[in-house]
Amino acid sequence: MLTASKNLKNLKRLVCWQIQGEKKIMNSITERRVIHQVKIDPKISAPKIAASTCNTLGRSVSAETVRRVLRKAGYNGRVARKKALNW
Repeated sequence: MLTASKNLKNLKRLVCWQIQGEKKIMNSITERRVIHQVKIDPKISAPKIAASTCNTLGRSVSAETVRRVLRKAGYNGRVARKKALNW
């Protein structure tokens, strides 16, 4: 009986730990808007997207947050190297 109550206490602690955390700055609509901006112009920089998001949202969003959203969507910051011309 003692182990069951101990396991229940640990389970409650685990659930509370998973719920806690900082609230999201960007909701799903804003994240989709950021991804759409990258689809239109793939060479746009994260600080430019953050500035335009700041203008539309009314609160500041860091460039790292934009990068995190883009990485989550599958967009990486790397560009493929150009192939050398071999004659």
